Amino acid sequence: MKILNLKIAFVCLLIIASCTKDTETGTGIKFENGTFKEALEKAKAEDKVVMIDFMTDWCKWCVELDKKVYTDSMVVYFANNYQVNIKIDAEKGEGIELAKKYKVTGYPTIVITKSDGTEIDRIVGYIPANNFFKRIKEIRSNVNTLSSSLEKIAGEPNDVEANVLLGEKMFDRGDSAGAVKYLLNAIKNDSANAKGFLGDAKILLAKVNNDVEGLKKAIDKYPDTKKVKDAYLAIASYYQDKDKFDSAKIYYTFAFDKYGRKDEEIMTEYVSFLVLQMSKLTTQEKNTGQDWIKAITISDECLPLAKGTVNEASAYYYLSNAYFKMGDKKAAGEMIDKAISINPTKKFKEFKESLKK
Repeated sequence: MKILNLKIAFVCLLIIASCTKDTETGTGIKFENGTFKEALEKAKAEDKVVMIDFMTDWCKWCVELDKKVYTDSMVVYFANNYQVNIKIDAEKGEGIELAKKYKVTGYPTIVITKSDGTEIDRIVGYIPANNFFKRIKEIRSNVNTLSSSLEKIAGEPNDVEANVLLGEKMFDRGDSAGAVKYLLNAIKNDSANAKGFLGDAKILLAKVNNDVEGLKKAIDKYPDTKKVKDAYLAIASYYQDKDKFDSAKIYYTFAFDKYGRKDEEIMTEYVSFLVLQMSKLTTQEKNTGQDWIKAITISDECLPLAKGTVNEASAYYYLSNAYFKMGDKKAAGEMIDKAISINPTKKFKEFKESLKK
């Protein structure tokens, strides 16, 4: 038994070494250059699933996927060996109709299909590489997916876990009515929480309804349910949308206290929150000197946390705005140069040109 385990471990090490070598040479995930139809045909011939990366030119989190996830050794190995991968610009060519077909409303959205184009499941938004790897493995095996949940519901319409999962899947697809239907059915059939999914169902239902007080009550009553982290982030997002940044920060603090500051999902959201604050403080006509100084102060916390991400470029851009409005063109120029060196967008380059006038 020990010899067998050693052999398995050795094979795993070879796989990781091979993947790392690909990453170091810049190979990464291999994306097809042809049409979606051709990708489906290849998947059928090779008995693989198709991973469609719906993206746009302006999507900064699509850039982050390319940099941080599509270069991860295990993601690269799995995607290149078990999937046919294709990038689709949702605003160009066949991507326009494909985005409508698959009801894609935000970017990035990763849709994984069978070789006939039937959706198995999707990943909405940016998630860290380790979580991404876990999900694409599950999806290929049809575990915890839209497809498997629909199959389960067809035979057992009151299955609590399947109803909760489908409620979440419908919400990810922008189908609020469908989400509410499945979540209410889950709550009805697990009212005593015998199955252990009542807290998750109530948190998801509150998210669908944008019910911040419902989220707070669910956290208090079900502090150990799986979706508590989602609830904290949803509440923080709610307050961000209302420009109540102090309230939002409280819930990020709660999330960090419970899950730790090494939680990449929470940290990614938190850094985006800091960047949003800097944006609000530097780009509105009503902003004053106090706002610009506050933005610079926020950058002291934001920049070290954002280092190596696309948020770092955004933080430098808003910092440049703050210095420019304070009359320090030299500092503004230095900051925008840093932003451009990280992510040379048209917006950043145009701002640099404006500094010369």
